[in-house]
Amino acid sequence: MTQSELLRNAAFRSTSRSERFNNYLQSDVVPIISDGEFIVRFYIGTPPIETWAILDTGSDVVWIQCLPCVKCYPQKYPPFDPKESTTYETASCDSESCAFLPKGQYGCGVSRQCEYFYFYQDHVSYTWGELARDLINLGGQFGNLARHSVVFGCGHNNSGRFSENEAGIVGLGNGPLSLVSQLGPQIGYKFSYCLVPYFSNSSSKLKLGEEATIVGEGSVSTPLINTQASSPFYILNLEGISVGSKTAKIIESGENGNIVIDSGTTFTFLPSKFYYNVEALVKEVIKVEASLNPPKPFKLCYSKESNAPKIIKNDDFQEFVVHFKDGASLSLNAEDNVFVSEDDVICFAMAPTRGIPFYGNVAQVNFQVGYDLNAAQVSFAPADCTTH
Repeated sequence: MTQSELLRNAAFRSTSRSERFNNYLQSDVVPIISDGEFIVRFYIGTPPIETWAILDTGSDVVWIQCLPCVKCYPQKYPPFDPKESTTYETASCDSESCAFLPKGQYGCGVSRQCEYFYFYQDHVSYTWGELARDLINLGGQFGNLARHSVVFGCGHNNSGRFSENEAGIVGLGNGPLSLVSQLGPQIGYKFSYCLVPYFSNSSSKLKLGEEATIVGEGSVSTPLINTQASSPFYILNLEGISVGSKTAKIIESGENGNIVIDSGTTFTFLPSKFYYNVEALVKEVIKVEASLNPPKPFKLCYSKESNAPKIIKNDDFQEFVVHFKDGASLSLNAEDNVFVSEDDVICFAMAPTRGIPFYGNVAQVNFQVGYDLNAAQVSFAPADCTTH
């Protein structure tokens, strides 16, 4: 796939994602590669097998493709074979882990093994298999985390818009079966990531434990809204977005929060009325005629032959600031966080939604983003993630 095809594929996944759910120590870094998604490398089983999966704060499970495959999408490396691991164990139907699965998304197999079903509302993506437990090695000097027993989905029937580099999903979400919840006591319920720009040759970084704490100059924090245990989402309160000297304020606010922060969603999705208010401010600053037929799913694009790329690149595009609760204001870089490059156009990396609003990973590029679940807050600090 070309870079534009990868980005557009990720965009379509993001569009469906905003409506996809029916229900709701000193640590070294784990390398993550940017390829239209952010993926993490780990090792599973005994002997350990190298595996790559999407890093996803909007998912509450860990799952990978497994042999035998009833149906598996193509992947670069052979799927994990549980028969080859001496430490692999299936979870029983009456296990606590099985009970953690959402209603209607699990069943009991002929050998009383716990079977799970995850269907996504893009009508393409799903995983179906057995819930199991095995040793996962996160790599690096993770001390007692180097070989940790983790519950995960061993998927024998899987489909979706996944690339050959993505064997599944590592969920870092709010639910009890996410990697963060399972490792919680060992990592103090803290993790952070620093995402490099798309298609960078550098690796992004994931940190667990005390090293994940975000402090120092330029760091800001905003409350993490407590959510129901049945929801995997981390929810924040977005108050407005400023473009230059003007600010669009969001109406949809309140104690329950109004936007999900998510590393697995590419673009930022805003409530429709608020989005069009922000879009109007962007158009007012750029003052160049927009493309009449932007490629789907984008709403606002400009020809690369117009003056728009020069305005953006030369810092003529004024400040673009996202305002979260408690004064946590993030100044976004136009090239890294606000616009993305397509074949012959550059496009605004935000879009309207009637579903769940998401603060996507493009807006988080070159920020340290730290989650402290015990303190119920998310912290941000600008950084060069290619060197940090």
